Amino acid sequence: MGISYHSSVAEALVTHRRRRHRTEILNRIEDEIYSLRLQAPQTGHDRPFWKRKNGSFKCKFSSQDTWYLTRQANPVCDWFKGVWFPNSTPKFSFITWIAIHNRLATGDRLLRWNIGANGSCIFCGEGVETRDHLFFSCPYSSQIWSALSRGLLGHRFTSRWEFLVPILTDSSIPRLQLFVLRYVFQITIHSVWKEQNGRHHGETPTPFPKLT
Repeated sequence: MGISYHSSVAEALVTHRRRRHRTEILNRIEDEIYSLRLQAPQTGHDRPFWKRKNGSFKCKFSSQDTWYLTRQANPVCDWFKGVWFPNSTPKFSFITWIAIHNRLATGDRLLRWNIGANGSCIFCGEGVETRDHLFFSCPYSSQIWSALSRGLLGHRFTSRWEFLVPILTDSSIPRLQLFVLRYVFQITIHSVWKEQNGRHHGETPTPFPKLT
């Protein structure tokens, strides 16, 4: 563009001669310089301004405003409190977060990558292993989930994934009970997934314990 790397905007407004370019972005810069030349004084020093969320400009930098302006804002998900909560165990929360996004390498996903893979459930062998089957429609995991959570959930007990996740964010449940329920949910997912991986890698299967 013929503008020195070290030039200030004020200097460019005074010295730059407008040109036409083959690249559209350069023509847009030329238009902006011309527009500034019409409305701004042609002497002085550059002053940095930071754009805010509302579109205005301020001299003071805001990391929050900059963060929102440099990312695509998405709606707040309704399940995050059931995954990331005070005093949770990070590795349990992380595996639960992946499971909610349905990104675990379950049988149905393995079949998408390799049509010749074995996608059946490692525990019961019935049908294709999906996230919802593994947690907790499978007879093996369903027994574990029932033994650990039936007393907590009472009449609301369910092993259906689509019904379980909303319960984890139900603020009408007493605080202590909700914490225990979330923790049991996460540790069960972690334990079942760890057992599933172990069996796939030839480790000795862990039989379902006799819980009382």
